[in-house]
Amino acid sequence: KQLVSTQNTGVLQHKPMPHQLALQLTECGAVETIIQLFESTCKMLERPWMEGILCGDTVLSVVNMIQPALDLCYTYISYLLSKNHSFANMSIVKPLLQLHTLLFSLPPPVTIANTMSTLQHTIANILLTFTTGSSVSSDTSWTKLIQEVLNYSTSTPQAFISSLMMFCELLPQTLPIISHIELGSEEERVLIHYRQTWAAHLLPFWNDLQLHIQSLLPAVVLMSTRWCAGSWGRSVT
Repeated sequence: KQLVSTQNTGVLQHKPMPHQLALQLTECGAVETIIQLFESTCKMLERPWMEGILCGDTVLSVVNMIQPALDLCYTYISYLLSKNHSFANMSIVKPLLQLHTLLFSLPPPVTIANTMSTLQHTIANILLTFTTGSSVSSDTSWTKLIQEVLNYSTSTPQAFISSLMMFCELLPQTLPIISHIELGSEEERVLIHYRQTWAAHLLPFWNDLQLHIQSLLPAVVLMSTRWCAGSWGRSVT
């Protein structure tokens, strides 16, 4: 009943899921089913993706399958965290990161490239719901989220770049923010406070962050060098 139409792209459109419906589904074990769905999807498509034999219809089917599941996750988690800032169930984080890696790596059909990019942003927004509250301790969902992303970033080679992109999505923008509209004093205060809160949560992971940067830097430099060389070669020819 949530599906309302199908556009020329073949991507199903669905209405936002209300909190009450999301909670009813979770009482029936929907969250555990969604975790299994994400894990099975990533496991099933990882090998064909690495072998380069995925077709556009397969990617479209994946998008139509995970889009409503992500909507349910966002509604459910945001509701729970609005009631309890120390929400401890982080079982959904790793499957979401794996799904982000898959979407980041898959070659998107032209007709749904924007949709796949939107799904990656949706995953980032779901993870951002864990960044609630201002207290800094090992028990907060914010701290546990950082630990999960750090652990995942070095768990497998294909997670390196997608994890860096996820960090770019999660971390606040640098100041000053370039905007056509001048920010008010209250908006600046909120942004500065948000950056300071992020810094306070990252500080306990300073040593881990240094090790991760040292581990990931050679791969990033190599990738950037090859990309620049390829771009330079195309511009010369």
